[in-house]
Amino acid sequence: MAKLPQDIVADILSRLPVKSLLRFKCVSKPWFSLISDSQFAKTQLKQAKSDCSGNIRRVLLTTSPLQSIDYEAFGFGDGSDSNITVQLGYPGENVPEDDADIIGSRNGLVCIDFDSTNMVMWNPTTQKRHKICG
Repeated sequence: MAKLPQDIVADILSRLPVKSLLRFKCVSKPWFSLISDSQFAKTQLKQAKSDCSGNIRRVLLTTSPLQSIDYEAFGFGDGSDSNITVQLGYPGENVPEDDADIIGSRNGLVCIDFDSTNMVMWNPTTQKRHKICG
């Protein structure tokens, strides 16, 4: 079986959802390096924004616990689809959920202020967070 050129592999992978890409990081060292590359992440985000047909739009609810809802599917069907509502845990240890304020979100990242002492930028898909202050 012939190998696909790296640029074709990158193009194919850039069209996949982030959750799939995270699973595919363990396929091989070259895929891990490619998917971990910041330029690939920018390309994948640009591709996801331009592909409206398969792009699921989600709304973040500031409930306790935090939830994400697919607003295009919500209200259509019997509500049995587990992909409509997803429970998310707040990032961080020992932080009461009622002390968390969502400051804003953009491109899948969420800025959260915990009790005016600790602010983080959080990616709910990867569960990675970056402390901004505190």
